[in-house]
Amino acid sequence: YMNWRDVTAGGGGGSLTSSAYDTSTIGGMAASKSDIQKDMYFQQNLRTNIKYFLYQIVQSNAMNGISSTTEIVYIRTWVENAVFAAEICLGVLTALCFLVSLIKGRKKA
Repeated sequence: YMNWRDVTAGGGGGSLTSSAYDTSTIGGMAASKSDIQKDMYFQQNLRTNIKYFLYQIVQSNAMNGISSTTEIVYIRTWVENAVFAAEICLGVLTALCFLVSLIKGRKKA
């Protein structure tokens, strides 16, 4: 296992989430917040790791064609519209079947 100091010293940092370490006794980051605030070596390692992580994303294919003036617009495809329509139809059919079963159940009682 690695604790939070070992992870950052080794160049990591993506696994240092509060949800992973709050429930575990391995790293204990929630209990060590005051130690983290005092530990300048850890903070410098984390800054460096974040810088490298962001640099890798910016230089990857994930950023092809994206600039500071790029506007990202969400467009619903016909497939998404078809799935949404099918969900609506199945929901209505489920409600109708439920009503029919209620009505038939009352007639028998």
